[in-house]
Amino acid sequence: MEVRYEQEALSSTHRVSLHRYKNLSNLPHWHKEHEIVLLIDGEASVTVNGIEYFLDATKSAFIKCED
Repeated sequence: MEVRYEQEALSSTHRVSLHRYKNLSNLPHWHKEHEIVLLIDGEASVTVNGIEYFLDATKSAFIKCED
């Protein structure tokens, strides 16, 4: 399985990064920032440390960086 390091270029004045996706399929990755996954609609599965979580618009996930 391919796994990659995802590095976000944040400046000293911008410590939050916000992205909006539709129909995203992402390769396994890690980064040094915490991550919040919030669905507006639909469903998604998120795998963290080998455990798969199923989300819908009533649930969200906070993924803590273990750096």
